[in-house]
Amino acid sequence: MLSWFSFWIGIDAIPGRVTLVVTSLLSLFTQFSGIRGGLPPASYINGVDIWMATCMLFVFASFAEFVLVKFFDKQRQVFFRQQMKKTLIGDSRKHLTGLSVSDMEKGYDHNKPPIRPRTAWTIPMNVQDNFPHNWFKHPSWSMDWVVTIDHAARVLFPVAFLIFNTIYWPILLTRKY
Repeated sequence: MLSWFSFWIGIDAIPGRVTLVVTSLLSLFTQFSGIRGGLPPASYINGVDIWMATCMLFVFASFAEFVLVKFFDKQRQVFFRQQMKKTLIGDSRKHLTGLSVSDMEKGYDHNKPPIRPRTAWTIPMNVQDNFPHNWFKHPSWSMDWVVTIDHAARVLFPVAFLIFNTIYWPILLTRKY
């Protein structure tokens, strides 16, 4: 259950999330070793083995969820950078190469400030109307999926663990030896 707290930590807090999951996994290994050391040796799988393996699987699954979320977040960042690069290169070609000798001969107004390429801090707030590339709008699979997966994991992991417990304990406690 301790590894589930990582779902509430921000996506960019990589050291915090990884440390929490790895510490949980190492704690489980330590507990499992201690428990197995106190039991008589057995050549078959017993209830403790199933319990500890399932707990380790849940911790590993929380780490896999983080890797998936971070992958989607990285894809969003790459898309954003590519769109920004396309926009800035397109604007700089249009504006920087637009002033030629013929423009000077036509009476270019030197008092007017030169047109500069747009940057992130000079783009108007209404991006759809004034800007040809919507690089502020990320693809539908990116940030929405990142947040959705993290929020879903906050609910699905405890529910799945509760389901496991409602199946595991009655079977373990009612079996005949």
